[in-house]
Amino acid sequence: MRFRNLALITLVALSLLAVGAIPINGAGSAFADDTAVNPAEPETRDVIILRSGQIVEGTILEETGDLVKIIVVVGKMKAPTTYRLSEILEIQRDLVVVTDLEGAKKRGDDGDGGGGWGDRDDEKPINSATDKPKVYRFPIDGHIVGAFPGLLNYLQRSNRRDIISLTPVERTMRDALSYDPDVIIVEIDADAPSSVGWDGGVVTEPLQPIFQEVIDSESVRLVFWVKEASFGAAFLPFICPEMYFESEAFFGGIGTLDDFDIGDELVNEKQISLRIGRAEGVAIKNGYDPAIIRGMARQQNWLCYRFRHGKIEFLEHKPRPIDGDDWVILTDDGKGEQKDEMKTRGNDVLNIDAQTAMEIGLSKGTYDDIDDLVFALGIRGEYDLIEGRAERNFDEWRDRVENAIDRMVQLQRDLDEAGKGNGRNESESKKIGRQTRVLKEIRALYGTFEEVLDPTHSERAQIDIQLEALKEAVLEARNKEKEANRNRSRRR
Repeated sequence: MRFRNLALITLVALSLLAVGAIPINGAGSAFADDTAVNPAEPETRDVIILRSGQIVEGTILEETGDLVKIIVVVGKMKAPTTYRLSEILEIQRDLVVVTDLEGAKKRGDDGDGGGGWGDRDDEKPINSATDKPKVYRFPIDGHIVGAFPGLLNYLQRSNRRDIISLTPVERTMRDALSYDPDVIIVEIDADAPSSVGWDGGVVTEPLQPIFQEVIDSESVRLVFWVKEASFGAAFLPFICPEMYFESEAFFGGIGTLDDFDIGDELVNEKQISLRIGRAEGVAIKNGYDPAIIRGMARQQNWLCYRFRHGKIEFLEHKPRPIDGDDWVILTDDGKGEQKDEMKTRGNDVLNIDAQTAMEIGLSKGTYDDIDDLVFALGIRGEYDLIEGRAERNFDEWRDRVENAIDRMVQLQRDLDEAGKGNGRNESESKKIGRQTRVLKEIRALYGTFEEVLDPTHSERAQIDIQLEALKEAVLEARNKEKEANRNRSRRR
């Protein structure tokens, strides 16, 4: 948001004092009261000054705990926004709105909803008649898949067709950047295979560099807008320092590391620590407390929080008298009476809703409408919402993957039939030849759609072994057939 600094507020107060309109009783007093000369009730605003230097004006609705909820007002536009006290430097209440001072821009004069107290003199207006801000809507909607065992069987059994993988994400990012956008909103409503729990996060690893490169470039502002990020998909938004939630959002479902077991307790703990440490590193880099990661990781982990002096404190064990009061328990250890029927939906592990996300510093705001979100990002007035080829990229890829899966199912049947022969005294070499052709087509499909069907190359490696065995088998079969033909010739 672009507003004049507090010098302007001071100028307003001094100018009104000069005509005897307003008494000043102290820093916290209103600029106008019942003793004003003008009998008309003046319009007032509350002003929040953030530590970042940003100034927000509107009407404060409530202050609860460590949160301040305000209806931000710019011209005729309004949007509810919530800030943490730790973000706020100062709150000014009931300041009179004055728009006729020399040099002050009147709200609505430029046709773009105005700019609060006026645009900063050293900053180019974000909205002009010929250069509206461009916002690219980037949907991640569906089922993220990647490298984990038995992927094809999983897709066949679950009948999933809303597939998300590297190719459509990469193409959509290229499309987004081609518009030279001011903001890219990554709208995530996705899950990942639940059967692999925490390790399902591996499916997001090929996608992360695509977003990370844009975030690191700082030439485009990229934010995540969470509708759902469950199971392995929950790891993806952590790469972004700006995360927002919808009011009904769900975030979590990955706390399965207590179940990790490869046969040795010491090795198990080392592997668990490695996994948690990797995720903590991403969280810390982008300003999220690593306690959130630990709370999401294991059932045995507690996570509680409270606010002290405008800052959040976390506690990672059951609150004791020595720890003080006011702790809010986000997740317990799931033992005894505390055990939930579904730990991916209860509080045996940390599952996060929109309100909790705000309170613990994961989310910067809760918005159900993209216009409200864009408004909160500081874009005032009209803007261009760009859809581009995003949906088409994902739809086309999903159709291709669906056709490939259906074709793979048919080829598996063909392979079984080829192994049985056609029932018409088919020679062994011809039977093996048909098996070879089918296997080569299967291998080609694995190669074309490797990011979905064979990201680890393990399926193709097995097929290569089978093809080598069939190559030897066909040579042996042909030699036997030749020998049989020679024997028949001799008998004649």
